[in-house]
Amino acid sequence: MKPRVAQGLAWTLLVACLAVTGALLLFTRFMAYDDEGYVLWSVRGFCEGNPLYTGVYSQYGPLFFLFYRALHAATGLVFDTDTARLLNLGYWLGASTLAGLVAQSLTQRLVAGLIAGVLTFLTLLNNINEPFHPGALITLLVALAGTAGAGMIGTGRERHLGWVTALFATVVCLVKINVGAFLFAAGASWLWLDSRGAPVLRRLAPGTVAVVLLAAPLLLMREHLDKIQIQQSALVFTCSGLALLLERGQDRRPFFDRRDWLRALATSLSLGIAVLAVMLLLGTQAGDLLEGLLLGPLRHPGVYTFPPDFPLAAVLLSPVSLLGAAWLSRNAGGDFSRRLLALAKLAAGAALFAQCATSLNQTPLDRFAYYFGPALAWLLVAPLGEEEKPAARRARWIAWVFIWQTLQAFPVAGSQVGWGTFWVVPLCVYGWFQAAHHLARNGLMLPRITTAIAGLGAAIALGVCLRYGFLCLKDSAPLDLPGARWVRPPPDSTATFRIVTRNLHLHAGTVFSLPGMLSLNIWSEKPTPTQFNATHWFSLLSEARQAEIALRLDADPTALVVLQRDLLRFLLEHGFRPAGLLHDHLLARFVPLARIDGYDLWGHPGRKLDFVDTFAAAPGGLLSVTDPLPRPPRSALLITPGSPTFQLHLGDPPLPSGTRGLEKHFFPLPTLKAAHLPPSARLVLLDAEERELARLRPNLIPVTAGARPAAD
Repeated sequence: MKPRVAQGLAWTLLVACLAVTGALLLFTRFMAYDDEGYVLWSVRGFCEGNPLYTGVYSQYGPLFFLFYRALHAATGLVFDTDTARLLNLGYWLGASTLAGLVAQSLTQRLVAGLIAGVLTFLTLLNNINEPFHPGALITLLVALAGTAGAGMIGTGRERHLGWVTALFATVVCLVKINVGAFLFAAGASWLWLDSRGAPVLRRLAPGTVAVVLLAAPLLLMREHLDKIQIQQSALVFTCSGLALLLERGQDRRPFFDRRDWLRALATSLSLGIAVLAVMLLLGTQAGDLLEGLLLGPLRHPGVYTFPPDFPLAAVLLSPVSLLGAAWLSRNAGGDFSRRLLALAKLAAGAALFAQCATSLNQTPLDRFAYYFGPALAWLLVAPLGEEEKPAARRARWIAWVFIWQTLQAFPVAGSQVGWGTFWVVPLCVYGWFQAAHHLARNGLMLPRITTAIAGLGAAIALGVCLRYGFLCLKDSAPLDLPGARWVRPPPDSTATFRIVTRNLHLHAGTVFSLPGMLSLNIWSEKPTPTQFNATHWFSLLSEARQAEIALRLDADPTALVVLQRDLLRFLLEHGFRPAGLLHDHLLARFVPLARIDGYDLWGHPGRKLDFVDTFAAAPGGLLSVTDPLPRPPRSALLITPGSPTFQLHLGDPPLPSGTRGLEKHFFPLPTLKAAHLPPSARLVLLDAEERELARLRPNLIPVTAGARPAAD
């Protein structure tokens, strides 16, 4: 078999395996904080013709929305919970494959590329938490930028690096401005270090870049520098950047001149002006465009922060690593220093591979990469001989992009950690194989052993992840809701989401949520009060926008508000207390009507609802799925397709049940046997007043199969 055919087949098999693993994990999870639903609802509103920022709220850039609107117009694709996961999987696989191909190019080893592809995939595992968030698309764009730059260096096309990086940086800026700014910073500083010009300017270039490395985190994090975690973040970034700058300074070449800078500037301005002009033509007001693209994101760090908690070892490693880079810059070239450097590379790789097998249940791989990767970046790319310098220069570009992208973890160190650190994986694989071959040339036969260790670590990690995916599939139940036919969360979550959604579909005209959970609007097919929606709307929306929402809710007597108690409790525990005009209005003008596990349904005072699918059959009685407020139910209707409908009189008062810590009640019915209830049976809650079945029946017909009998 020809080498190229064999390589293509190997990559095809790996991508297929990764696709199965990713699909299993993506489609068996749903995160209640629902960044996914917020972005989906915004994109859907824009695709319907509402102008971005003027008619649709978003924190993200216009090109993100234009891309999906063009995709929708060209294909008719509907953006929902299912398609969000398919798109996310495509971006995830693309970024992982590109990182693997870079590692293969640096090492000239297929196995190194495959290992890097697997480990990059695992580093981006947080993609399963936020499908359709711009982060997955941005990761692919940053991967393309890094790959394109590495492909130009050392091939005679290096002068194209400026405008190509400017192109990708502008695209990313127009999707998420802070990430694009970090890519701009990486590209501009790289060009500055290798620019032609007066000798004085060339001598000053490293010093000016060093000042930027010192100033960048201080300016970015200035509002939170009193927090120890933020100080640690700044220290790790600056020390790591300076260490890489010292290593980078040993191989500076005057490639770029004024024309390259102008070409990069023209590329960026042309694309930026074109996109902004299109947005204005589509109805966005100039002031709203400025607010949505620039001013709003600048205020975001002051609204909500969730900083990383660095281990002490990572904090100490950064200055130690900087001292090591300074020592090596003065002692490079000796056999002792090279051998020491090779052993350090092996140690760094061993730590990464050892982390792989436990990344699902201990420190996730992305956290490990974020904590220790920046300090090790210069070490991983330092050449061990003259013949390695061409590959080392390309690796330095990847490392330089990586260092700047780690700033994504501010102000919120969530999935951003993985999105900002995935490039450390191909660097680590490159350093591992480079060190093994260097030591082999000095009499230590390590290549086969190191390849086996690295391959085994990657295989074990992927196997653990794949097994976990099948376990999730086994312990799951299909949501089977509009827009979420393929999603299968755990059974408890599925039951809760289906009950909440069905009752919203039957009883709500308008649906609003605190915090924002816009997936409920997609599943229940109910509108929001306005197109200005967000998860943390209480801190992101202006008072005028909040007042408009309040008026719309007051005007709709059928409006329902879903309150997520568990998520609100999490925010309070982390020192973030929702407040504001609309928050206070909801507390004053709406009252709780029912409690379904961790969710409360609130409506206008005096409203009485007949909630459906709110009981599960249990031996000897019924177990309530909701905690009706403020009065207990007295009866329920047992509805089975093809059979007579029975009204069941419930015990009074109900007996408390602490099942799984949920607020449920058990209603004794000794004559009811769960085994006699078919899976299609539905139990419909009735309040204290008698209701005629004829009046209820029209509302019950559209409802699909409901509560299933509980296992004895």
